[in-house]
Amino acid sequence: MKTFRLSIALSLCLILTFNIGMINGQNQFKTQDEAIVKAQQNFAALIEGSKWDFGVGAADIKNARAMQPLSYKQVDFNNLLDAGNAKSFLDLKSNMINYVVPFELKGAIVAVIQISKNEEVWQIVGTGNPAIRIELNKLPGELIKNGFENLSIYDVPNIIATVYVVELRADEVCFTDYAGFSFEKGGMESQLILEHLNKDAMMFQEKYGDQLKEQKLTN
Repeated sequence: MKTFRLSIALSLCLILTFNIGMINGQNQFKTQDEAIVKAQQNFAALIEGSKWDFGVGAADIKNARAMQPLSYKQVDFNNLLDAGNAKSFLDLKSNMINYVVPFELKGAIVAVIQISKNEEVWQIVGTGNPAIRIELNKLPGELIKNGFENLSIYDVPNIIATVYVVELRADEVCFTDYAGFSFEKGGMESQLILEHLNKDAMMFQEKYGDQLKEQKLTN
């Protein structure tokens, strides 16, 4: 059963990758909005022409409203190892991966697409990331109503964690299902999350550090 599910997941990934490749010649846009509109159109067309179940219908994609793009960043793993006293995700070094654009319909996130800026042009880099879509729907409804204002997504490599961070005036609130935390428990202080991430990162480094140096592991 696991092998069957993995095969389905890999097939879907290939379909999504192929979808981006199909528009390669048209995958340069002057503005962010143009890239978002094109990605929405492509995703709807992909669903209409595919036998796979994407968990959403083409009509919902067409009728959904694009929300404000969210920064999607990856934490610098080496910096995390030295961040035992960090109190904020802003204290960590991180690299921009791309921007995640949620699509909202009737108060729920029905899809996400991912775009990036390369020099002076915008590009589509992904459509239909189900993991992020599902987790965005687990966040408090007020965040969706507010358009996910001040929300950033952080990916933590090697220990495989995703943290949704809301930046407030003088503090941060984090949401994650990593290491015993859950979205249902509500927001947590950044310092508490970072302590767990730092501890697990150090354990990972102790166990796999030599292999990392030899570049036998990838993020």
